[in-house]
Amino acid sequence: MSLQLDDFLITGRTFEEYAAFFDLDAASMENMRVLDCQSGASSFVAEAKYSGT
Repeated sequence: MSLQLDDFLITGRTFEEYAAFFDLDAASMENMRVLDCQSGASSFVAEAKYSGT
């Protein structure tokens, strides 16, 4: 058995999109930990870590 994917789309959201969606403030998240539960193509955790949030 084989799987053939001719066309597929990967979506992801940026840090800013998730921050707006969940009404988060980067400054208030400072020194907090983030549990990344299969965020997929999202850049939220990567950007939060990079910014020191």
